[in-house]
Amino acid sequence: MPRFEFESEACIKCWACQVACQIWHDIPAGSAGFRLVEEHDEGTFPQVKRTITTRILPGCDLCRSNGGAPRCAQVCPTGALRWE
Repeated sequence: MPRFEFESEACIKCWACQVACQIWHDIPAGSAGFRLVEEHDEGTFPQVKRTITTRILPGCDLCRSNGGAPRCAQVCPTGALRWE
């Protein structure tokens, strides 16, 4: 069964996955769409750890109209988000 794989260290926070979701589903710019990229910081300067995550919001159909190949994973330039 295919599923999303995500490597936080490889994510460059380009938002390509989020934008692809908006374009593919005709969701207006500035809206979240179904794919959301988030940044989390913990610690205090100079020991700050930053983690980037991505999550699917309710309503995602995994791009069924594209044969089930999620556009968000297809456009990731670093391979941080994969559909395997």
